[in-house]
Amino acid sequence: MSVEQQPAEQLQAELSAMVEQGELPGAIVRIEQGGETLVDVRVGYQDTAAQTLLAEDSIFRLYSMSKPITSVAIMMLAEQGLLSLDDPAERFLPEFSHMRVYESGGVDDMVTVPIKRPITIADLLSHSSGITWTNWWRASATRPCCASRARGSTTAIPPPCSAPSSSG
Repeated sequence: MSVEQQPAEQLQAELSAMVEQGELPGAIVRIEQGGETLVDVRVGYQDTAAQTLLAEDSIFRLYSMSKPITSVAIMMLAEQGLLSLDDPAERFLPEFSHMRVYESGGVDDMVTVPIKRPITIADLLSHSSGITWTNWWRASATRPCCASRARGSTTAIPPPCSAPSSSG
């Protein structure tokens, strides 16, 4: 960033470059504090084919909003001293006790070992608990299963349970 360029101008320039390079169709960024608008940037298109510019009231489809809402709720509880980010998740969710990590094998002959430390609230918030979602039982894409053992201590597999029935 040049000495003369303000952060909002830099943001505008970088987002505009991304639009020009086709990395994103458009973006709207508004940062407010205490009712005062600090940054207001709008670049790109709401319809790239028709080259319709983004309007201030353009509507965006947002996905997976449960994560930020849950994260804010957790941070509010932490601010109030009702939980610590270092608390083991199993303190609040007993299902997180007795978690295991991948050691070797494939889907049909997987070998797992107990985790070296409990999964914490911070692990869950930072998506570093090791839990992933995949077609574990080849019947359901909505069951948690293992990831790789990249970090060793927290790549987790839920305790064994039966596969979902084919009837539902």
